[in-house]
Amino acid sequence: MTFKDAPKHLETYFKEMEKEIKKILKKTNRTTPTHCIFDTTSKKGDKAIALSIKQLEMKKGEIVQIVLGNYPEFQDLKTGDTSGLDIKSDDKKIIIELKMRTNTDNASARKTNYDKLSKFKLNNPTYECVYGCVNDDTEIKTLNGSIKTITHNNVEIKRYTGIEIFKLVCGDDYNIVIVFIKYLIDTYN
Repeated sequence: MTFKDAPKHLETYFKEMEKEIKKILKKTNRTTPTHCIFDTTSKKGDKAIALSIKQLEMKKGEIVQIVLGNYPEFQDLKTGDTSGLDIKSDDKKIIIELKMRTNTDNASARKTNYDKLSKFKLNNPTYECVYGCVNDDTEIKTLNGSIKTITHNNVEIKRYTGIEIFKLVCGDDYNIVIVFIKYLIDTYN
């Protein structure tokens, strides 16, 4: 699959995303793990493999924000936006704080992110404020997805998990977008 195989309305988007994803995946990785006084010779190789996997997972997080944040009608807010949030659509009236996993945030960080979303909602009452988690703790939960309503600071926040965050942003194109991302990760990693 290439951007040429994309549905007509997504050709330009896929072409641009291919460039961005390739750039992310081609970034130089650190190859030497940090030292620990308790490392043994037999475990140093394991740490190098773990470092490589961790770096790929971090790149996947960057890729997902770029892909969803640049989907038509959405904007990647990047670091430094005054809201402190990740993705916004003024057309669809949605703002998203995006995480790769349901356990990415500890309780304190999750509260801070809910605070940011509730503050945005108070200042922009017509927006749907979303805490989105790309992956749940199991494959089945991720593929089934879920949408829950949370009340934080007397404000309604939606929690989209798994496939549902892709459906929210990409609509009927969610599956082709996921397949395309997987193809590019296999191709350029």
